[in-house]
Amino acid sequence: ARPHQFDGGSKLSDKDTAELLAYSRRVVLVLAIFGALFASVLTYLGFQVADLVFIIYGSTVALLPTILLALIKDGAACQYRTGAVISILGGVAAGWTYGILAVAAASNPALSSIANLIKLFPGQMSSFNSPIIAVAVSIVLLAVALTRAPSAQSQ
Repeated sequence: ARPHQFDGGSKLSDKDTAELLAYSRRVVLVLAIFGALFASVLTYLGFQVADLVFIIYGSTVALLPTILLALIKDGAACQYRTGAVISILGGVAAGWTYGILAVAAASNPALSSIANLIKLFPGQMSSFNSPIIAVAVSIVLLAVALTRAPSAQSQ
């Protein structure tokens, strides 16, 4: 077992607890630095807090189809695990891509003409639509995974 892996069956010694606490602190520090740099880059690119909120919200909404499948169809989460992961990652990637392109297109005329080619909603392209894009892509990818996976009836 790795030094920072807890198997849940045994008590941690004081030494293990101290190592785990030090490791956790390092992880939090690295994530805080990365988060600050990431937020700075996005702010420099023209993102506002509302843009980030909708894009992050869109990332969480991409989980919806997989969660509903797991709740409605007992055991489906395990059976369609690869499709579920692809569905979630595809939804998150599509939501972020759409949101970034929307913000970039608002400030760059060259990107605006490219964005008009993929504009899916009437009016100006907006990062506020990224949750819709994320969940739609996630639904489509999960539907494809469900149709391509071996059916439970054949087992």
